Amino acid sequence: MPKRLLALAWLLLSSTVWAQESQDTVGAVFRVPHAEFRNIIFRNGAGVVSAQEQDKIAEQIRKLIPRVGVEGAADAAPELVREAYQNKGYFKVEVERRTVPSGVYPSDPVWDLILSVREGQRYRLASIGWRNVREFPDQQLRDLMPIGDGDFFDRSKIARGLDAVQKLYDTGGFINFTSVPETELDEANTRTYLIIDVDEGKLFRWGDLRITGLDGTHTQALLRAWDDVRGKPFVRATLPDFLAKFVLPVQAGTNLHPSTGRWLDEKTGTVDVIISFPASP
Repeated sequence: MPKRLLALAWLLLSSTVWAQESQDTVGAVFRVPHAEFRNIIFRNGAGVVSAQEQDKIAEQIRKLIPRVGVEGAADAAPELVREAYQNKGYFKVEVERRTVPSGVYPSDPVWDLILSVREGQRYRLASIGWRNVREFPDQQLRDLMPIGDGDFFDRSKIARGLDAVQKLYDTGGFINFTSVPETELDEANTRTYLIIDVDEGKLFRWGDLRITGLDGTHTQALLRAWDDVRGKPFVRATLPDFLAKFVLPVQAGTNLHPSTGRWLDEKTGTVDVIISFPASP
């Protein structure tokens, strides 16, 4: 029987490491300004991730240091390694990170980061299923996933597919759409079953247009043009297209720079637009 894993565990959370992380680090020294990693060392992993890919991961880790410090970068490193292995089918890869001082003196803020890997079994995707889908056919959503049944599990391809599904719903006016992927493992056959639980949310439509600071003639012209938009599914690109086609000509030859805002009403499922023209100098 397939074994179910927690939803999104493979996308968002760290998998369990097989050993307690070493406590070689000293927090006070770790937070010294300009601390850095002298070496980032990869151990084990059966050569699944190439030396070039390891270099890219190391570069990503080092780029994190200015934002989160050496300690934060060390904490983030195992997930970057897990992602690289999961992109190659090693769904249950485990990563242990360890930091050891590498400076000439004990007080030097220089460290080696050691990343030890157990890649585990390599899994193939058995199938992708959908729950609670009403707006689009299941097959249409499946076609957006750039990974076939029987292919090696690839975290990056699944993430790209979910992003494409999100965009499809966005263009249909379902702006609160969410999807939660769950996996079931068939350990005996090293297969993963991906189940995507969908919450389509409410369909939103364009509501009213409100205009302030513009003369009556131009205001009425814009409101008449908006009649063709009102009631259609909310699509984000609609507003900039409307502004370019109808509002920019009003601005031509003037120093008017209107501001725009949107008012989303959850109860009615509508999005109103406010266009405010500044008073003439």
